[in-house]
Amino acid sequence: MFWTMMASSLAATPPPVVNGQLTSDWPAVGMLVACAHDCQQYCSATLIQSQWLLTAAHCAEAALGELSSHTHFFSYGPSIYDLDGYEEIAGWEIHPGYGYQNDLIVNDLALVRLTSSLLGVEPIPLNKEPVNSS
Repeated sequence: MFWTMMASSLAATPPPVVNGQLTSDWPAVGMLVACAHDCQQYCSATLIQSQWLLTAAHCAEAALGELSSHTHFFSYGPSIYDLDGYEEIAGWEIHPGYGYQNDLIVNDLALVRLTSSLLGVEPIPLNKEPVNSS
């Protein structure tokens, strides 16, 4: 059922583009999908450990708010037209400092826990170097 809903819901969505070029170079990056009667993609996420994703806190806020009655999945593969698979989302952890300060969003990070580990997809390791280092 999921695949049928995905195909009908995402038929008009373009393949991933990075720097103006079509790409499938990032297998650990996928999309967050909410399904009820149909499916809708609403954010991207990156696999950082076999059962954990990193996404934006505003995405988790939407999942826990307006999309809370939906079942949520992380789908992955070379493109939305050629998915390798999907895994159901078990939970969300929003950064405790997420919010707005002076009309700016701050700490826009969230962790997503999958119901089981994704096998066959290499997680992207977190960058532990300071952003300003070369």
